[in-house]
Parts: sequence; C-alpha cells; structure tokens
Amino acid sequence: GEHLQVDRSNMSQATKKKHVAREVLEDYPEPTEGQQIVRIVAPRGNNLHEVEQADGEKFLCSMPTKFRKNVWIKRGDYVICEHIPEGDKVKAEIVHILFPDQVRELQKRSLWPETFTDTGKAERTEQEDLISESDSEEDESEDGDAVRYDELGNIIEDEDAESDDD
Repeated sequence: GEHLQVDRSNMSQATKKKHVAREVLEDYPEPTEGQQIVRIVAPRGNNLHEVEQADGEKFLCSMPTKFRKNVWIKRGDYVICEHIPEGDKVKAEIVHILFPDQVRELQKRSLWPETFTDTGKAERTEQEDLISESDSEEDESEDGDAVRYDELGNIIEDEDAESDDD
C-alpha cells in the first residue's frame, strides 16, 4: 500500500494545476449577483488593473493569485469582476478572463452590455495595439451608438437612428 500513497500525492499536485487551467479555458462563465463584465483599461502594477464599466465609470480591480502565472491580459480585454463590498481604492476582484469565444457566447445569451458590443476592438492584432494613442480622431468619427448586432454578431443597419426629427 505504500507506493499507492506516493501516487496519490503526486496526482493531487497535477490535478490542481490542471484545474486552474481548465477553469480559465473551458468554462463559459456568466456574471452572477455582484459580478459584472468590464473592460481592461490599463495595468496599474501590483496586480491591479484599471477597468471600465459599460457605463464608462472606471475603477481598480485586483488580479487573484491563481491567474497571475498562466494568463496575460492586456488593454481592451474583457473580464468578469466581482464587487468587493469593503473595497476602498480597489473596488473588485477579477474572477474570469473572457476569451473571444466566451464573449460571443455571452452575446448569444444576451448577457453582454450594449456598450461593449464593439468586440472587434478587443480582437485587434498585437501590431495594431502598438499604434500610438494619437489616432483618437478616428475613434470620434465612428458613431458607435448607431451600430447594433443581432445574435450572430452581424451588424443591424438601423436607418432610423440617424434622423432625429420627430
């Protein structure tokens, strides 16, 4: 029975590691009570990230230890964070990091915030991310509000949105 014990301790080590990776990759998480989908604005060091809510309000979110080693997040990525009630400067903790297919799944389930439907931005290539912030005129010219998507992610042309004479 002795060698059995050795095996068991080895296994728990491996399964633990596997479990974190699986939790990150295979789940299709949904925000539950007290959680919300936010967009990463900027890393603030010390495992803190500045994030933006769908309504544009920004706050600090902490990155739990289990993610630090095996997941990289960058500006424009989406995460689900959980509100920390007693949070002073840090208002929430990241509970899920959302990959593009998880984002699509949330959109299919109508759980995605309207404001964040410009997911094209999140899937930009690394190279485009390196372009300096000075291309802000481009951003203003695109009228993000008039663009709507159906469940398949196709843009719904909304003719009426333009003319606002009653």
